[in-house]
Formats: sequence, C-alpha cells, structure tokens
Amino acid sequence: MRICLATMLVLSAATANAADPPGGVAELVRALEHKDGTKRLHAAAALGELGAKAIAALPALTKALDDPHRMVRFYAVEALGKVGGTLTPALKARLIKVVKTDESWIVARQAALALERLDPKRLQADTILNWARAMPRR
Repeated sequence: MRICLATMLVLSAATANAADPPGGVAELVRALEHKDGTKRLHAAAALGELGAKAIAALPALTKALDDPHRMVRFYAVEALGKVGGTLTPALKARLIKVVKTDESWIVARQAALALERLDPKRLQADTILNWARAMPRR
C-alpha cells in the first residue's frame, strides 16, 4: 500500500511535536468523518502514531470500527491499541465483536492484538483469534 507524501508529512509532524500535531488531534478526528476513505484511513493512522497524545480521539476511533472501508477499520483498531487508555467493558466488548464478526481477517487480527495490548495480563491474542478462526473471511 502506498502512503502519499502528505500522509508521511502529517505522521512525521505528529510524532515530532509532543504537544499537538499541526492542526491538532481535533482536526484528525474530523478527518475520520471525511467522505474520502483514503483521508479517513490516513487520519486513523496518524492518530495511532500519536499514541497516548490522541486519547481524546478514542470515541471517534471506536466509531470508525463501523467504517465501510476495511483499511479505515484496520488503522482505527490499530490506533485504539496504540493510544491505550482504559479498556472499558464497552470497548472490550466492541473489540471482541470486531474479532468475531469483521469480514476482513486482517481487521479481526488487529483487533485481537489491540485487545492484548490494552489488557496483556488477561487477554492473549492467540486465545482471542481462536474465537474467530472458524469464520469465513475475505
């Protein structure tokens, strides 16, 4: 997958500026609602690169798990794991649902890894993935 120059600049600027990326987390959250799927996936990827600095984006990233574009869902679930925060029962249930029901195996796998990252003592990606192995995926 190609990453455009603009995305690379956003990612490098976001990770270089510890306080807030140019345009801020709020602008990246707004980009998650853009009609262009490529812009949504770049926004989700950039939020993931910010890590804990993007904690305010958790609700928007969770909403992005319903995006019709599988790569937006992939980067949103990856970002949820990277941003961290508290694994609430609602977020845990939502990620487990993605593992079990997402049509894309790569998205389901990333959700399992996010669950493991958010709660490493209780959850292991292999166990979570076993819940979903029998389901046909694209």
